[in-house]
Amino acid sequence: MEVDVWLKDKEFWLGHDKPTYPIATRILQNGKIWCHAKNIQTMFALMASNAHCFYHTDEKVVLTSRGYLWTYPNQDLTPASIAVLPDIRTNGAGICSDVIEDIKCNHT
Repeated sequence: MEVDVWLKDKEFWLGHDKPTYPIATRILQNGKIWCHAKNIQTMFALMASNAHCFYHTDEKVVLTSRGYLWTYPNQDLTPASIAVLPDIRTNGAGICSDVIEDIKCNHT
């Protein structure tokens, strides 16, 4: 699961456009959660807390703190790539999409 994370007053918050919901650091340290740091200060704090995280602005690909390649749509993929909003190619490590159920239903 990918979540948008902000650092506010030395605490972590969730929210896409702004810090909206406080969240405990221990939850963000769960290996099943991929933390999208919304600014560089948040990325630094997430890395210090050992959360799986990444930060990007408009890059085609960024490296996550655990060595995956967070890859924008329509870019070349590698076995370590996470395809964002994918067109369902199978040569990556995984996908990230808001419509996973639609993808599963249409491509099984």
